[in-house]
Amino acid sequence: TFASLRDSTDGRLRLDSCQQRGLLAKRMPSDANRLFRVFADAVYFTQSRFKQVKFSLCSFVQKHDGQVSRLLAAVCADDFGTEDYISQLMKGPCDFEVTLVLLCELFHKNAEICFQPLP
Repeated sequence: TFASLRDSTDGRLRLDSCQQRGLLAKRMPSDANRLFRVFADAVYFTQSRFKQVKFSLCSFVQKHDGQVSRLLAAVCADDFGTEDYISQLMKGPCDFEVTLVLLCELFHKNAEICFQPLP
């Protein structure tokens, strides 16, 4: 299990809680690729391979079209399919929760997202 820091004012899972539970918390650049950097760091031990993670996710989505289509239908508009998801993913940020679920499935990882309260 690994954790990412994300600025938030809600109290879902705070940084101090992550550290108390023995999770390693790392700061990530606040950009559209943050989630991919987290997985790159967890899988390849470097954030710099985030593009490889993103392309691996695109391949995974194409390979598992039926499964991913059902997930997208459950949480997105009915007409938002896997090709739409991939297209949006390559342009910029996509649905955070869907992407997190797919990345966990792709890399067989569990993830906990830790939030650091804003000052």
